[in-house]
Amino acid sequence: HYDHDSRSRRFTVDTFLAMHGPQGPPGIQGSMGEQGERGPVGLQGEPGLSKEHPPLVAFIAYLQEMLSIDSNKSAAIIFEKIHFNEGNGYNTNTGVFTAPYSGIYKFSITIMAQMDSIATVRVVHNNLKVLGMIRCDCRRRFSHVRGSVYANLEENDTILVEALGDLSDSIQSAPRNNIYGYTYTHFSGTLLYLTKPTKYFI
Repeated sequence: HYDHDSRSRRFTVDTFLAMHGPQGPPGIQGSMGEQGERGPVGLQGEPGLSKEHPPLVAFIAYLQEMLSIDSNKSAAIIFEKIHFNEGNGYNTNTGVFTAPYSGIYKFSITIMAQMDSIATVRVVHNNLKVLGMIRCDCRRRFSHVRGSVYANLEENDTILVEALGDLSDSIQSAPRNNIYGYTYTHFSGTLLYLTKPTKYFI
């Protein structure tokens, strides 16, 4: 009885293995089925940047006169000489740039301080938010500093450069914020990308 069962089990296993050989090659691909129904519309994505060239908005303005600010005060710098002002965004009477379009802008400033002086300036957005600040120390020799900022502006937002009195100079070795003019100090900006559609493309 034991031998009979053993032979039966061996027969069953051997038969099963014989019936399942190695896997054959894949068959020919069948024809494509009918197209299914269209799925629901997805959510609208975030607006992207325009592939079109943005309108030309660019300016560069120079400080002609010497500028001195008391150590406990601040004042907007009016760069009164314009080299070019495409888009008419910069105002030579106020020193304020007003964005004609919503977009990403780049602004650059170069500041030179007078000898034996310190110049500290900052870039201000809408008279509230400080985007950047630079400081030029000329207590030993003439020098200048450069800085750039990027800003995401809405149409009619404003940007200006403000000179600050140097409150950190405790020994008053440079009691005034003296900025050198004669085009050594200048302010520039340009529109890089639009962030909203405008009538410019209509």
